[in-house]
Amino acid sequence: MYSKVRKRLEGWKTKTPTIVGLAVAVATTAATATGAFQLLEWAALDSFFRLRPEEAIDARLLLVTIDETELKHFQAWPLPDAALNRVVNTLQQHEPAAIGLDIYRDLPVEPGHAEFVETLRTTPNLIGVEKIAGEPVAPPPTIAGSDRVGFVDLVLDADGKIRRALLSHPDSQGQLQLSFAVRLATLYLDPLGVKLEALGRRGRQLGWGRARFVPLQPNQGGYVNAPTAGYQILLDYRGTLDRFERVSFLEVFRDRVSPDLVRDRVVLIGSTATSLNDLFYTPYSTPFVPETQRTSGLVVHANIVSQILSAALDGRSQLRPLPQWGTWLWIFSLSGTAAIASWKVLTQHQYASAVPMLWTTAAAAGLLLGSYVAFLWGWWIPVVSPLFALFTTVVVTTSTYSFHLQRLVATDSLTQVGNRYACDRFLERVWTDCHSQGDRNLSIVLCDVDYFKNYNDTYGHPAGDRCLQEIARTIAESVRSQDFVARYGGEEFIAILPETDLHDAINIARRICQNVRALHIDHASSATSHVVTLSCGVVSSYHCRSLQAKDLVEAADRALYLAKADGRDRYRTYVCPPIPQRPIY
Repeated sequence: MYSKVRKRLEGWKTKTPTIVGLAVAVATTAATATGAFQLLEWAALDSFFRLRPEEAIDARLLLVTIDETELKHFQAWPLPDAALNRVVNTLQQHEPAAIGLDIYRDLPVEPGHAEFVETLRTTPNLIGVEKIAGEPVAPPPTIAGSDRVGFVDLVLDADGKIRRALLSHPDSQGQLQLSFAVRLATLYLDPLGVKLEALGRRGRQLGWGRARFVPLQPNQGGYVNAPTAGYQILLDYRGTLDRFERVSFLEVFRDRVSPDLVRDRVVLIGSTATSLNDLFYTPYSTPFVPETQRTSGLVVHANIVSQILSAALDGRSQLRPLPQWGTWLWIFSLSGTAAIASWKVLTQHQYASAVPMLWTTAAAAGLLLGSYVAFLWGWWIPVVSPLFALFTTVVVTTSTYSFHLQRLVATDSLTQVGNRYACDRFLERVWTDCHSQGDRNLSIVLCDVDYFKNYNDTYGHPAGDRCLQEIARTIAESVRSQDFVARYGGEEFIAILPETDLHDAINIARRICQNVRALHIDHASSATSHVVTLSCGVVSSYHCRSLQAKDLVEAADRALYLAKADGRDRYRTYVCPPIPQRPIY
């Protein structure tokens, strides 16, 4: 039997996988376009960052951190200008490439303000900060409007995490401003002859030494309609605070720092104190994140500087998002391949129902591994939407195959109407419904081709098969959509008519006989007519409530016997004997 089923499935072999794969791919891309998978794609990217092997500490940077120890020592925040002035001068004596002060200094903080202003004016490699978006914060007045100011605005995704770096952005007056990290990187790279230059027709791509920066688009990687104002790139983190050399603010204040730690480095001064709340969620923050897993803004800016320097000088691969069309192409390719492979396995192996899910699990593991390897090489390839497409395609393909298989098991292979097995199941179901609701009728029309043995003997079995096919099609077209037609025996057909009384069943039987006669199939050996005709037996459950479902078919067979005894090419009914009434005492 299985071999016959497999042959019958051949007809669907080419079109079903194509339809399933295409439908799932379209649905997945539509869901992707609405942002259904965006948070999950971000979470997958975050897990890649956490799984990535630790990178070497960037020796070009030094962080001067202000934590709770400094706050307790100075008993004040903001720290007084005198303390900042002393630390900057101490660092400058050791000849750093650049000093970045990641502390807002738009207002004087006595004591020591005058001295600090002079230090700001006379330290050419000192970069101050400002905030240009939201509620702006002005830079130190001494260096305002110069190239010694960079903004420290950060881009937060919808889940509150920082995955993007902002290199430039217009201020409230529309003037293009450079970020704090870009200013510091420029001071480091310019003396080395590594200059920032615009590339491409529109100058949107930036060349900086061995690096080529391409601005992030709204629908790249796992982003959907992301706000990409300014010049944004994906932030390819080196790591958390432990991936950078660092000394405490107090160590520098007391001049206890080695000159070798400062010389020719980019030095960033800023807060890491929890109480100051200059902390952000990053890919290194786990879903149920304690406060200790937030990263200070100082470390975020250090990562951006490190990313620029490593790309420009070392050729370190940057994190590049897959374009939207690439994601869609990947989804369509994956869905199509999964549909074809699943269908092939299902149709060629007798007990292969579990096989597609097994290889799909292996394929999903391979997809995750491949995406992770691509991440290590600098590519962000979405994984959630392709995984969804993969598993959905396999599930739908397997379900479709199961549906086709069930349909074949319940279908007569010659006439394409129901078979005896399907008839028995349908009859039991509607009979149960009929009895559970006493006012519902069920009727049956049992048909037999008149003198069909003579037809086969005269015209041959191939012609007999074609005759049965035409009759089955005609009977199916003669009943209503809710009725069920099956081949009950060799040349017998049955029509099960739910919610049909005897009068309507007689009309349907009459229509079946007329339509078959109207086919004008020649039957020279018939003793009834020169064309093929039917004899039909009609019975209704209203008159046979004392019977079971199988007994109703037997009653229809008795009616069919009456039709044959009366000369064939007609229908007859059978009325069951009434149920005896019990006497009432």
